[in-house]
Amino acid sequence: MLDWISSDSFNLGMLYFNQPDSAGHRFGPDSQEVMQEIELCNAGVAYLLQRIKETPSLNGKTNLIITSDHGMAQTDEKNKIVDVYNVIKDLEVILDESPATLGIWPNGSTTEEIVNAIKSLQQEDLGWMFKTGPSDYDHLYGMHGYDNEFPEMNPFMVASGPDIEQFTERQSFFQIDFYPLVCALLKLDKPNRIDGKIDRVLRFMKNPPSEEFLTQFRKYADGTFQP
Repeated sequence: MLDWISSDSFNLGMLYFNQPDSAGHRFGPDSQEVMQEIELCNAGVAYLLQRIKETPSLNGKTNLIITSDHGMAQTDEKNKIVDVYNVIKDLEVILDESPATLGIWPNGSTTEEIVNAIKSLQQEDLGWMFKTGPSDYDHLYGMHGYDNEFPEMNPFMVASGPDIEQFTERQSFFQIDFYPLVCALLKLDKPNRIDGKIDRVLRFMKNPPSEEFLTQFRKYADGTFQP
């Protein structure tokens, strides 16, 4: 990748680390196994920064954003289980499920039958998981997908570079705003229709786009642009 990003045609590169997500699910977010994976990621980022510094075409000219797609909460596969399976197994339904979220649609059974069946269930909360089949969970001690109002669901974001404003205090950032931030950094003013808001990211930029750029960007982003 470093050979590619040092070429003249490079303007955007994206690198994905598949850990510590898997370790977090299997061992829990506060486990030693997760810490070991974080240390490996740190080493990878350190190597990337060193190579950028050693490359004249990149040193001092590269904006770097590091983030995650979600947080993670500790779970208890034995004691914090909402056993949906045993109350709906005789009903005709369609499930849209993950351990943290659950949607139930009638597929023969009535809505009233479903509601009456699930009334007795433990109210779900952070760290609880839905069981929707006969098998128990096996080594699942971390999960995401809960309400993003929980701090445990919030990912981190670190950004640095010649076009990034630096802060001395921690700032909040909406994940859906990464798209407009990257577009603004790349001077792309015709985005797809999106939920992210470019106005929320301007304070993170040393040199925000012009009002002309912003006007056009907003029209494309909210779907109101008329050619």
